[in-house]
Amino acid sequence: MARKQTADLETNSEQPVRGAKTAAIRALFGQGITSALEVAEQLEQQGLSVSMPVIYQTLAKMKKGSKGKPGRKKAAAPATMTSKPAAIVPSATMTADDVRQLAEFTKKVGGVDAVVDMLDAMKAFQ
Repeated sequence: MARKQTADLETNSEQPVRGAKTAAIRALFGQGITSALEVAEQLEQQGLSVSMPVIYQTLAKMKKGSKGKPGRKKAAAPATMTSKPAAIVPSATMTADDVRQLAEFTKKVGGVDAVVDMLDAMKAFQ
């Protein structure tokens, strides 16, 4: 297809500026005209040729408000511990052998989470 001649482009300079039609629809909506047919008639009187789908879409957006598209959902928060970590308090009665035995027991039952679950269950009986 051949390019348009510059002479042809100059004859189309009567087209309104981009966004002028939508701005005119919004102005009419601001004046209280909410019917698409009334808007079309008013725009014709102003010398603007606007298709009905453009009028319907613009009015629908104006009536709906500025809600827009829903935003992206936030990712779920990472799991947090259910119990507060206890402050480590040095005790004269706890020995290094006790800590070693606790470490062995922790491995035996399946890890720290399993020990915490067991302690939570024991706490419920108290």
